[in-house]
Amino acid sequence: MIQEINCIEYDKDLILQECDEASYEPYFDPLGGKSLDYWMICKDVGPYTNEINRRMSKILDVQCHPRYYILKDKCEVPWHVDRGTKCAINMILSTDQDPIWFRRDGTVTSHSYSFSLIDVQTEHRVEAVTEPRKLFKMSIFDIDFMKAKKRLDLYKIST
Repeated sequence: MIQEINCIEYDKDLILQECDEASYEPYFDPLGGKSLDYWMICKDVGPYTNEINRRMSKILDVQCHPRYYILKDKCEVPWHVDRGTKCAINMILSTDQDPIWFRRDGTVTSHSYSFSLIDVQTEHRVEAVTEPRKLFKMSIFDIDFMKAKKRLDLYKIST
């Protein structure tokens, strides 16, 4: 469900700076047919963030699609499975304190992380408890979590 990524070096502060300087719009939920003003999205990421996305796309041999998200404090994204995204690489920019929660076969687990490959086809939820939750997400549409995990593992072995 989740695999920490530690195969590249990056400047988290620079990514956060680009995230903070970006322009956002409310996330539009196509299933519910409405904009969610507590969950903001930016698809036009900064140049350094794009470079990190390019490097991860090369490592995984698949196109990653970068975005920033900001979940307002004291808000949550309820239980869901991502639509159109088979897996994702997430980097928490604001805090490592608010975990991602997974629910599978009636069992609920939580995971705190900084930079991880996430199985977004497993039901999950997040919340921003004390501050806005800022996220750099690289959505992967073409391979699932297990295939991406295998490619990451092979890359780590070869370097």
